[in-house]
Amino acid sequence: MNDFIYLKKEVENKTLEIEDKSKKLIQLNENKTNFLIMLLNEAKNPLTMINIYLEKEIKEKGITDNISIISRNIKKLIKNLTNIIDMEYLDRDSSFYNHDQIINFSSLIKSKIQLFSEIAKKKNIIISSDIENYLHIKIDPYAADRIINNIIDNAIRYNGNNCTIDIILKSASEKIYFIVKDTGMGISEEKLMHIFEPYYQIANKKNNLQGLGVGLSIVKKITDEINAKIIIRSDLDAGTTFIISFNKEHIEKNEFDSHVISYSKPLDDYLNLVIKDIYEPERFNILIIEDNIELLYFLQNSLSKSNNIFYSLNIADAFEKINKIQKPDLIISEIMMNSMEGKDFYNILKKEEKYNSIPFIFLTSNPGNKAKIQSIIDSDVEIITKPFNIEELEKKIETLKKYIDLKKLSNKSGEKI
Repeated sequence: MNDFIYLKKEVENKTLEIEDKSKKLIQLNENKTNFLIMLLNEAKNPLTMINIYLEKEIKEKGITDNISIISRNIKKLIKNLTNIIDMEYLDRDSSFYNHDQIINFSSLIKSKIQLFSEIAKKKNIIISSDIENYLHIKIDPYAADRIINNIIDNAIRYNGNNCTIDIILKSASEKIYFIVKDTGMGISEEKLMHIFEPYYQIANKKNNLQGLGVGLSIVKKITDEINAKIIIRSDLDAGTTFIISFNKEHIEKNEFDSHVISYSKPLDDYLNLVIKDIYEPERFNILIIEDNIELLYFLQNSLSKSNNIFYSLNIADAFEKINKIQKPDLIISEIMMNSMEGKDFYNILKKEEKYNSIPFIFLTSNPGNKAKIQSIIDSDVEIITKPFNIEELEKKIETLKKYIDLKKLSNKSGEKI
């Protein structure tokens, strides 16, 4: 009997100990999350100031391609920070929206279509619309703005050039239907099952689209709050249709005519940067593998003054290209890619006699990758952590050139270095 009481006490003590540790871990995790949100909120202040002064400079002195890229990336960073913060609040059911407001949804969508049409033209995408007038819904205007931005932005982003996007707003009985249909890449059945999960990427290996994957999660959270429903129909390589049904609000036609809705300008990050292989005889050959178009464009412009530059947006393309171009003297590659990692490409090339002597420079956004990668690959690899200074990369390339030239001389003389 005493043994049973002792054992029972031990079990109770262990249970209390586990519960105490669990509470501490939960509290620690909550403290870390709160700190992250605070840090992200703080980061928005200097970014906002940078953006304000940059816009001021643009108005006073005009804009160049370089300034345009800077401006776009600052806005993209602000957008990403805002999405992460909003997602955290929505995950905690701490909605900051006031859905006790009634808005003229027809008017808002018409205004947004005008803005998005300007962006779509850059990809030769035509936006057609059929918007029924004077349709009202109960929703925070800012939340409605977020829904429209995310749905139409996705339609443009995942659509091919010379395609169309149909935007429809219509009513039936007590419902209002917001429909956006594109003719883009489509979404597989497997990905459709996860499409509203935070940070889930719907891009596939055929493209190099980048984003956090939180936009549709935010849309789903908002629609749940106002009892709206989302239906998605999609066929791979044929297009996607989003249908959101809202509860209809009955308002007199003239009641909201003077009501001004504040809406944001969509982020214009659709670039027409010209990137092409650059080759002249008797120059150093560099193959760059990078899925960030703007960084690739910058590296090409910076390094092509004294080098031949060949490029690939992903590893699959690099495998095809390397057999069609002049043998590279150097490969510069991002470590993390959508379809395959840069180090996998390195390991495969090392098994081929024709290419196993090519030195690599890896680019990485994760400082922890440096020691990890260095421990599993050969010494003929340099690793540069983003953000980096272009002079640092140029110096490494010049050092490699001298080493390669020295190696060629030693091979001719029969000496080893």
